[in-house]
Amino acid sequence: KYDINVLAIKKGDEMNMKIGPDTVFEDGDLMVVLGSIKKIKKCFKY
Repeated sequence: KYDINVLAIKKGDEMNMKIGPDTVFEDGDLMVVLGSIKKIKKCFKY
């Protein structure tokens, strides 16, 4: 829908690159994403 890819999730000092449809995001997680700035902003309504 937004044409971006989530490459990894960083939780504290740990980097998880095994992202799937059942991945649960928690408060404080950082997402490593790939896509144009315009599409990333649209996805996250930044």
